[in-house]
Amino acid sequence: AMPWWFQNKCRLNIRLKFHFILAFLGLSYAWLSNLALGYHIPTSVFVSLKNGLLIANLIIGRLFLGKYYSRAQQIAVLFVTLGLIFTYYRAKALTAKASQNLHTYSD
Repeated sequence: AMPWWFQNKCRLNIRLKFHFILAFLGLSYAWLSNLALGYHIPTSVFVSLKNGLLIANLIIGRLFLGKYYSRAQQIAVLFVTLGLIFTYYRAKALTAKASQNLHTYSD
């Protein structure tokens, strides 16, 4: 049994169905991440794109949770998102070029 002081601090008022929803979403995220690796993008780009959740957190926090973010936070998320987009397209171009070079050497 837990001590009384620990029980009071750990008591949460979250319904069980929300725990199941969060577990389902976590498993779905892991499954979709594994699926994304099947599209032959470099692992470094995949890891970078996983960090693109910043913009989703900002939008959901503002629209559904009523959170407010400072201008500096919004600009930082914008720059990170633009950097991720640039990384994706640059890696895509390099992958296409490497694939083209592979085909020319194999012919």
